[in-house]
Amino acid sequence: LRVFTAGGTPLGPLPTEWTGLDIEPYAEGSSGYADGTFTVRGGGDIWGDLDHFHYVYRVLAGDGTLTARITGLAGANPWAKAGVMVRASVAGNAPYAMMMATASQGFHLQSRRTVGGQTDWQGGPDRRVPSWLRVQRVGQTVSAFVSSDGQAWALVGAVTIPLGQNALVGLVSTSTDYTGRNDVATATFTDVSLTRPVTAGPEVDVTDRGVPIASFLPPGAGAEALVVLHDGVVPQPTTTYPTDFANQYDTYSGPTGQE
Repeated sequence: LRVFTAGGTPLGPLPTEWTGLDIEPYAEGSSGYADGTFTVRGGGDIWGDLDHFHYVYRVLAGDGTLTARITGLAGANPWAKAGVMVRASVAGNAPYAMMMATASQGFHLQSRRTVGGQTDWQGGPDRRVPSWLRVQRVGQTVSAFVSSDGQAWALVGAVTIPLGQNALVGLVSTSTDYTGRNDVATATFTDVSLTRPVTAGPEVDVTDRGVPIASFLPPGAGAEALVVLHDGVVPQPTTTYPTDFANQYDTYSGPTGQE
């Protein structure tokens, strides 16, 4: 299946860490990525006790925050939906929480708090696309936010849902329309980021001068490190691990699992 933009330009595949899937397929959805933009097309609805939509997702182990700027949403139904979601699984009746935009009915927090339960809905601001959306998971609680500029965020609400250690986070689109199996809504997203809390990693005594710091890092260590000199001086965080790290510093203390 080839995915095209509205202008007919073919989209490339999703980045390797992302998966596109029709949940309980009703209409044939699709997704793709090009030039920093995710395009997601889905049909059916996210409502009641069973959902039908297209989901572009990745695994979130533990806590984390998904942020995206929704730049377009086209659908025949004014309640066509697109947004960012935390979901327990790919089952159609799975618990979830979603910060969603609609074609013309404002922005809202929508959720299902139990497996096979009914949909809960909480009204949000009456705004339009483009806008920024965010869902933040802390344990079993998911908070939903909106922003006009990606800097100042307004909390729409928070819900508690049953989530395992590994949950799914991602981008959704659905037409909110069951009149035809070719009816889909098309949403576009940019500035998509997934961040996890920074937790202190083990302190490593770097005694073997000239050895790249990467050889000392714990599995899952990310791209931001806090380095500490032997005399206790803390320099600014570095965004890369220099190959001469061990020539500059005596100990390493930093995060694990940071995106």
